[in-house]
Amino acid sequence: MWRHPALRPFAREHFAALMAVRDVRWAAQSGRTELVDRANRGLARAWQLDLAAHFEREDRFLRPLLTSAEQDELDAQHADLRAQFGQLVAAAVPDPDLALHCAVALHDHVRWEESVLFESLQARCGGSELAQALAGSDRAPD
Repeated sequence: MWRHPALRPFAREHFAALMAVRDVRWAAQSGRTELVDRANRGLARAWQLDLAAHFEREDRFLRPLLTSAEQDELDAQHADLRAQFGQLVAAAVPDPDLALHCAVALHDHVRWEESVLFESLQARCGGSELAQALAGSDRAPD
């Protein structure tokens, strides 16, 4: 699926998120406790190291370009995922059911952004508008 160059950093981060989701799903299917623990800790670590900042960049750079309905949906999904991942990260040992639930919710969120939100942005905004609005979005927030 083609992405405007300004959206590609977000898409690359989505790919990394989907790899963490895949690991949790595969580990859960294996039934092997050590694989489940490792994958769940990896998902929690991905949230702490990458995904939380990714959400902040989306809120800062993408949200102003969205329609009111898209903003509402993005806000709701981000709030839900932040709450779920907050519980996952706070646990001394990540709960396998919660980790799997977080993984499924993250998967669905990424797919919504890629197939609905990004497509809508690319159709509605001109290339130069996207480039200008998203300039600097691939760097850590100030």
